Amino acid sequence: MDNLLTTLKGEAFGKIFQDLHVSESCLRVMTWEQLSSIIPKELAGPAIIFFHGLKTWQNAGKLQTSTGNHREIDLPQILAKNEKATLIFKFFAKENRLDSKYRKLLSNIISEYMVINDILPKQPVLDKVAFDITTLFDCEIKETYFIKIKGKKPGGLLYSNWYNFQTKFKESSIRKNKENIPPSQVLTLADEVAVDLDWLKYNIEPREVVLEKWSNTYQWRFDLLKTNISLENVFEDFPILKQSFGYQLIEADFQKAYEGSSHYFDQWDTFKTRFVSAALLKIKDKQSLNILKSFNEQLEETQNLLVLLLMHAVLPPTARIKRSDKLKRLTVEDSRIAFVIWRPTVGEIETYLKEIIELRYLSKTTLQPIICLKGSSPYDITEYYLYVSSVFYKFDNILNCLDVCFKCFFVLNLKYPVECSLFWTFIQKFFYNIHLTTELKSRSLSELLKELQPNNINLLKNDVDMQTL
Repeated sequence: MDNLLTTLKGEAFGKIFQDLHVSESCLRVMTWEQLSSIIPKELAGPAIIFFHGLKTWQNAGKLQTSTGNHREIDLPQILAKNEKATLIFKFFAKENRLDSKYRKLLSNIISEYMVINDILPKQPVLDKVAFDITTLFDCEIKETYFIKIKGKKPGGLLYSNWYNFQTKFKESSIRKNKENIPPSQVLTLADEVAVDLDWLKYNIEPREVVLEKWSNTYQWRFDLLKTNISLENVFEDFPILKQSFGYQLIEADFQKAYEGSSHYFDQWDTFKTRFVSAALLKIKDKQSLNILKSFNEQLEETQNLLVLLLMHAVLPPTARIKRSDKLKRLTVEDSRIAFVIWRPTVGEIETYLKEIIELRYLSKTTLQPIICLKGSSPYDITEYYLYVSSVFYKFDNILNCLDVCFKCFFVLNLKYPVECSLFWTFIQKFFYNIHLTTELKSRSLSELLKELQPNNINLLKNDVDMQTL
């Protein structure tokens, strides 16, 4: 009832209606005489404005009944049930106008309702909705929302937004499972997800509500990502990922999808000691041997980074890629710089990434998530970042960076960079205990996994538990 009154500009009458037990059903049949008899004279002006909107709402309801089509678009009722519509009316009440942001939001609410309820964007339908918009918001121009074009698709915000939302929505589990849901529940389920998705587009707090709505929309995002949507579009559709805490949402999705996976923190120290011993026997290149010589002299954080760099020498890439019309065998250095880069300043990091993105564009590939460190060398790192689709997430240490970077590949449905795919496959199998039928295989990978796992009590226990399940 409160949302309906806000929609019809009747907030001033909420207490009066409540005291007199005036329900939504009463408003459906209320006349001006009935309204004026219960409204104080000093509220006559607001009452006139309210009744104007009320008549539009009543007429829409009558049209539904007379046609027998229960999917008719009742604009006031749709807005009354949508949380986001309150923002539109508050802005309009304050500014007596709508700006491009709220016009788009209004069109999105209507378009999503149409897609969810299988209402096609026929010209008479859009024409009526556009008219209803100008009735509720008298400053608006009908042609902003609908333009009749003979023999062609309609113009205006309503059709373009309907088309965009319909494309994204058709692959979602809501539509896939629609036939298995009782008809009375379809609208409720779809509306809840649509409202939460809409809320996430425009809100970043309170954090507990963000996490709740993010969890509620997990399956929708999961199905959307399976359609091979580009990473750029993912961040545009879910702008909340661009916030500094966006990585926490990625972690939440990973936890939901891989609840039983291991966590590398549980075994990192043991792994580090045993890996360095193995690396001493396996590594031959001069640069890696120099790293090993000074390893014990370094601080713990530096050692952690050096271990990750050494892993690329133990797991050298075996693939070949095409460069300048020639096949080139990838090197250990190729693997490392596809995983992590460091530069003295953040500005230099950004400049380097722009150059790499341009090169990737020319080769028709994209830059995958990559760890970026501020420092002139691995021995003097001061800041840790993860770069994902033009967004920098900041962390306190290299291991947290590594953790979220790995989770990005799984949550965002991305492939490992070919240059360091062996490295990431090892991380996946050894630390997270995730095994895929399509994963990369190699002799060096199999040997390293075999050498490091047998004496690890935690991993053996995990293997037994997985087999038992």
